[in-house]
Amino acid sequence: MQMYKTTIVQTLKECKAEDMGFGGFEGLECNYQASHIYNLLNQFSKQVEQQTNMSYDFLSTYSKDCYSYNTWCHDRSLVTLAEDCHPKLNDREEYKMFCRNNTFWESLPCPSMTTAAGVEKYSRCRGNTPGKCFKEDCSCREPSCTALGCPDNSEHICPVEHSFCGNQFMWTCLDNKTCVHHSLRCDGYQHCQDGSDESNQFCNYCPRSFGYPIKNREIATYRCIHRYTGRQICSVPCNDKDDMCKDMEDENCDEKYYVATALSLVGIAAISIGIFFFTQKFMKIRNRIARLEMVGRSDSIIDKLFSMIARFIFHDIKQAKKVKAKCFRKILKIYKKAHSSPTFSSSLKLVMMLIQTLEETHQREASLLIEKIELTLHRGDKLDKLKCIKETLGTNQITMKFFENLEPLGLLHAIKQKIIPTKMNEVKDSKNFTLIKIIVQGFLLIMGYYSDFVKDIIFLFILSSFVPWSTTPFSSFPFQIIFILFFSLINPQILNIVSITGNEDLRMSKPLKLILCICSPFAPAVVVVMKLNAEYLQTCIRFRLTKHYFSSLEKRMISTNTDSAQLLEAEKCAEKWKQLFVQITRNDNNFEHFSQVVVLVLLVALLFTQTATVGGLQDLFTTGSDSIFLIVLSAVWSTKSLVTGHLAQWVGRKNGFVAMKGKILLSTYFILCIMSRLLAFLLYLAPSMGLLNLLGHWKMGSIPFVDGKSPLIYDVEIVESELKKTNLQSVWRPLTDYSDLTGNSLQMIYLGLIIFFTIHWALIALIRRNTLKLLTPTGRFLYILNTLVCPPQCLEWDEFKERQGSFGENWQKTKLDILSIHALYFSEHVLLCLPIFILNSKISVRNSFHTNWFSILQMERTSTQVAALLGAAPAAFAILTCLQVALLYLYYKVGHPWQGIWNLEQNRTSKKMGYLVTDNSDESQEALLVR
Repeated sequence: MQMYKTTIVQTLKECKAEDMGFGGFEGLECNYQASHIYNLLNQFSKQVEQQTNMSYDFLSTYSKDCYSYNTWCHDRSLVTLAEDCHPKLNDREEYKMFCRNNTFWESLPCPSMTTAAGVEKYSRCRGNTPGKCFKEDCSCREPSCTALGCPDNSEHICPVEHSFCGNQFMWTCLDNKTCVHHSLRCDGYQHCQDGSDESNQFCNYCPRSFGYPIKNREIATYRCIHRYTGRQICSVPCNDKDDMCKDMEDENCDEKYYVATALSLVGIAAISIGIFFFTQKFMKIRNRIARLEMVGRSDSIIDKLFSMIARFIFHDIKQAKKVKAKCFRKILKIYKKAHSSPTFSSSLKLVMMLIQTLEETHQREASLLIEKIELTLHRGDKLDKLKCIKETLGTNQITMKFFENLEPLGLLHAIKQKIIPTKMNEVKDSKNFTLIKIIVQGFLLIMGYYSDFVKDIIFLFILSSFVPWSTTPFSSFPFQIIFILFFSLINPQILNIVSITGNEDLRMSKPLKLILCICSPFAPAVVVVMKLNAEYLQTCIRFRLTKHYFSSLEKRMISTNTDSAQLLEAEKCAEKWKQLFVQITRNDNNFEHFSQVVVLVLLVALLFTQTATVGGLQDLFTTGSDSIFLIVLSAVWSTKSLVTGHLAQWVGRKNGFVAMKGKILLSTYFILCIMSRLLAFLLYLAPSMGLLNLLGHWKMGSIPFVDGKSPLIYDVEIVESELKKTNLQSVWRPLTDYSDLTGNSLQMIYLGLIIFFTIHWALIALIRRNTLKLLTPTGRFLYILNTLVCPPQCLEWDEFKERQGSFGENWQKTKLDILSIHALYFSEHVLLCLPIFILNSKISVRNSFHTNWFSILQMERTSTQVAALLGAAPAAFAILTCLQVALLYLYYKVGHPWQGIWNLEQNRTSKKMGYLVTDNSDESQEALLVR
């Protein structure tokens, strides 16, 4: 814009012209050499010269118009100037910037004009529109001259004794000598003799209820330096309009947001890594070696078992069938011996971890070998085999990888083999590639978490630029929105401190806990780095042990008890750090991300409603900046984080053992849960906020009838020769307050939400009392608090111990828990529809009364239809609840880690029921024969 402005100024020069009948006038003429007419004349001159070999100066006959100073910077002159002068003047904002160029206009006069009525004197405007001349007769005159005055009212600078100073819009200077229009205060120019209109006492804060700018004062929250005077002024940020700030710094919003986001991410990463290395000095690194009771030293079970499995895979599998059978019997013998050992669980887990170090093909062969051994031991009973693996290996990623290796290779594997080069397949199983993958995953975890955190801060910063904290009353809707967003950022940090201090699994030292609590915003990054450290150690030990076994296949075994114990300890430590990170992200999900989504949905709904009872943030969506894109992206990203966060929490409870089918089913389940909860809160707030055009009756009912001194007459009837009048007041019920229609004010709705949350947490504590008994006090508090969005995880049938009941009993407990918790959430959603039900009732009563006297207007008809449609929301909630329960049942059937046990147990139960039915039918037939 600055380049265009300079170009316009350079193409103008002073001129003097004769005005027919009234003498001459001074002004500016255009000298823009790229004008359309000039180009046509120049091309015509060249063509004539080429054909006649003679030169003609057609340009000298082209007269440029001279425009009087008094006609510049008028809206009516914009079209003429754009056509005949500089084409950039066609841009209205560019034209305004040119008219505000004080450097160009301050030395130019405003000449008097001679008209039929006499001489009219003009002066240049003294504020932010120096390009316009005002008629001196319009100064301090009531009514003012709209067309011949100044856009910023700078013609109204009057002596204090003038009667015009008595108007409410005039402000008296502190020296009591001059009065100025209130819109001239704090506009960057000094209008009072003592300069009191630009005093820091009035102009040092933004926004203001007076002064500059004239339009949108309430959202002029950015304080900057005036371009020409150097004084402080207020401007509306991020609206793509020139508010006279130096270098238009108030419009560099997007660049600031992007730079702030990048610097925040880099700063958080750097500080987090620094805190990690600092805490390492305070930590007493104690390698708590698990004391594993092995069978001998150089003759330990794990050494023999893995060595024989490796020998079988790399050597014996290529031999004849008899040789392979003999080797298999040897492995089976050792496996039986290990199976009866009290350390079999840790030994088998170590063997599985070492198998995962091999190449993909060898992993499959080793897993199939162990599968065959287990089936042999359990005499082909698949159910007993799965139960044994569940009890031995547990529910974790090691077990999931084992089952993945047992799956048949499909089309996806064939495509990978063709697309990915052979060398790449070999590299991806190497130690270096595994370490790089661990580092990249950790980096993505940190960036994913802090991109959410920084994004939410930027979102809050954008809204704060439209709603200043210091001058906005607490009872206003904009301040309440800002407060909710600020609380949603602070509350997770407090809960993170509670999670860290209450964690007993990691046995963190007090200095480490203290540092993590003080640096709570950086604690997630430190937790991820600690997890990476444990995984790095685990990977190094795995490859070292594997290398040792391969080097000793033909040699005498060497004891590896210490490395094995360290490997188990590192695996356990990494899992615990991962669980702590899941707890931290859970706190963000239920308070930070969900609050962001709710706020944005409300703002968008307010933008598209005509019956809003609150306001103050609509200008957020009317700006031309990329901040709109950032806000919408923030909501989409928060929704994604909500789904992935709840999924990570569920997967974390299973220690990572959830297959892709299970993750897809759970993601769909969480999407439906979040959608139901969001819809319920929207329906609860919609009537009191006037969303979705629900309050058309209030809008129409608040319009007063034109009332004179006498009461308005609605109708006149002749009853028994007497004139009977019906006054309008007796048949019309005005609605001055929206709460007369909704039944509750917005403040009462907020109070209802607090009561709703309290009852919800109490019911969750009652329903889940058996689960809460197993948790620590801190765990109970966090468990109950984090149930606002989605239902808490149900009691898993596979987490009950064998002595707690059979499969049928445990599955019945799980089903009862699923049904009860979803019934609770369904009841809560229906309860949140209560304001809609009240509004429907009030609308029906009003419609039934007024239809006898008046016809229903279009806006009222729309409100009636929308309210009736929303009144059917419980049916939608019932459908969504049924879908959620069905998805959970499908998850247990095809996506649960131990779906094999579940399906086999179900089949066994159905067979038993079939036998019982057959026996009962046989007995009944025998009874009939006896009769």
